[in-house]
Amino acid sequence: MDLANGSAQKMECGDDIERSRGPKRQVFCSHQHTHLSFERRMAYHGPNAIVKASLPPFNEVPGVPIADDVVKFAVPVFGPNILNSIMEIFLGPATASHFRTLAEELGVPIPPYALSGFLQKKVKKTDILLEIARKRPDCEEGPNADAIVKCERWVDAFHNLKSD
Repeated sequence: MDLANGSAQKMECGDDIERSRGPKRQVFCSHQHTHLSFERRMAYHGPNAIVKASLPPFNEVPGVPIADDVVKFAVPVFGPNILNSIMEIFLGPATASHFRTLAEELGVPIPPYALSGFLQKKVKKTDILLEIARKRPDCEEGPNADAIVKCERWVDAFHNLKSD
């Protein structure tokens, strides 16, 4: 996404654009930072970008460079740590009794700390995206093909988890 001049515009890595002139691109990265993602980001954005990134420990891979000009935020954007942090408010030893008492007084149910059956059912819809990705020439072998296999395994494992 290109946020220069306040507009969102989808652009592909291979787009033929002069990268050294014009307004600075404003980019926010929320992904695991791998060698491939580093190469793609540098190829696409080049030196003329303002880059901010979600870089909690699980997004950094040892030995993979993070450019010095990247503004780093040690906050997860998505993942189980967000849900764990939220549920800690309701279930943690420091706050649980207060929240339970307040919830009872207000008649507000505290959500169960459990897998989301809704998400487990919907996650299988990613199979369509994986099929499309598998047909791409750049996904026939190498790191993209490996990533598809890893994603399929994760989707299957998540879909088949039991809530008990």
